[in-house]
Parts: sequence; C-alpha cells; structure tokens
Amino acid sequence: MKKLLIILTGLSVAFSLLAAVSDSSASFRAHFLKYEWQPYEITQTVYTLHDGDTVALERLRFKADIYVADSSRYQYFLNWRFHDFILNTDSRKLQQLASLATPVTISCRVSEVGMLMDFVVWESVTTCLDEGMKTLLPEFANRKDSLAKAELGRMYDFRKSLEMLILRSVRQFHQLYGLGYTLGEVVDVPSVLFVAGVPDPIPGIVRKKLVKVDAETGIAMLSTVSYPDQKALKIAFENEYQTDSVPEQLFSQKISGSIVSDLNTGWVLYTFEQRESGAGKDISGELLELQHLEVELNQ
Repeated sequence: MKKLLIILTGLSVAFSLLAAVSDSSASFRAHFLKYEWQPYEITQTVYTLHDGDTVALERLRFKADIYVADSSRYQYFLNWRFHDFILNTDSRKLQQLASLATPVTISCRVSEVGMLMDFVVWESVTTCLDEGMKTLLPEFANRKDSLAKAELGRMYDFRKSLEMLILRSVRQFHQLYGLGYTLGEVVDVPSVLFVAGVPDPIPGIVRKKLVKVDAETGIAMLSTVSYPDQKALKIAFENEYQTDSVPEQLFSQKISGSIVSDLNTGWVLYTFEQRESGAGKDISGELLELQHLEVELNQ
C-alpha cells in the first residue's frame, strides 16, 4: 500500500510541474509500430485489513513483454509474453509453484484505436503451472492430514486465479482506448467487471474522468470508479454460494483505479485497479498494477 501512495504522490507532484498551458481534452488512441516491443511489470497484492491494520498480505510479481506482431489500417496483432513469476506468501509450496510457472504467450487482435477485440491464442495460460503441479503433487501422495488438504486447496486455487489474472491484466491495459475525454468531464462506459467473491466477470459501468493532460509532454491521467450491476451481482453471489441469502457485506464493493498514458505513442505508462469488499473493521482487498519499465518509447 505504501508503494501505491508513493507512486500517486509522485504523479501528483509531477503534474503540478507541468506547463501552464495545457489542452482541455485528450483522445486515447494506439500509435503502435509494427515489430515494436515494450516491457512491463505486473504486480498483484492481496490483503486483509482489520480495524485499519494489515493482518494478511500476499504479493505476486511478474514481467510482461508486449510485441506488435502486425499492424494495418484497421487493426493490430499483439503478442503478450508473461514470465518470471515471483510470489511472496506464507506458503513455501505456493512460492515453489509460482517459481516453476512456464512462460505464457497470448496473442490478441486489437482495433485500430487500441480496443481489445478478441484473444487469438491463449491456451498456454491454462497449462503454465502443469509442470510445477507435477513436480510438487507427489509430495502429497501419502498425506491425508488436514494441513496437506489445505495446502493442496491453495495450490489449485492459485492455479485458477493466475489464469484469470493474466487475462484480466490484458483487459485492464486496453480499457482506456477508443474514447475522447474533456478535462473534468465524467464519462460512463459499459464494461465487464471482476468483483471480489465471484470467479467470473459481471456487467457494470466504469465511470472515467480525465484528471490531467499536458499538450507539451503528451502525458494524460485518467481516474476510474467501477459500479457492478446490482442485479447481476446478486445472481452471481447466489450461484457461487448456493444460497438465496447473501451476506450484506459482500455487496459493499469498492473498485477504483487510475491510468497514466503517453498520448504521443499510445502506450500506457502506469495503471492500477484497487478492489475492496467488506464492511466495518474487516476489509479484504486487491491491488493490481501494470507499470512500464522503460523511459524511451516510439518517439
């Protein structure tokens, strides 16, 4: 959490030093170059708060390389390669499993302005932990104790969540493209949202607001707040927990984020999405960050 505050504080200071004269609008469009390559780091932090104190925290960090395989007047083909998975957790087995993950390659088709159209190749996301599971599962062959069962459950849960996280990261990267914004104006964009407590995305809206834009540097900052459809949320919870009586605290969902982009090149410099659920003293949260690792882009 401190890292997030430091980054946002730094961005705030940077924007305060921008030129006095700046545009009042921005259009987020892709200007990718064929055969261009850009490196990113993705970080997912999952935490639990009790009365404001952090009582549990787990952090997954990995690299993502984006390669522009083809471009035309109408579309782009992007290849994403995810690798070097590092998990900080209290489970030694989960740490080992993450370290044994094989690189994941995903190809997607993107519109001429940068909107994600579809995934073309994605199968390796479902197999990246196969070898790791084969390596670690024999250690549990003769164990039937509760600790072993709990550890196995965490390993299978991690496998499923990693698959969703990788695909979600691609969607988060492309969420700003294709629209124009006026400084200070709020725009509601229909979207699919990932909500704490249910495995599959549900419909909703993302409320976006252009916070800062500078004509000289081409840097723009957009803030977001997401609102899941309450009817769809209720149905999702009922299906997940097999009950008609869903705990009220599950409906307390807070989803916020921000995007910093280079308008000249069309590349995202930094973006985060923070999800929190719960009420009172107990809060569960997740912070997903994508950060560009190089200074020079396709100027």
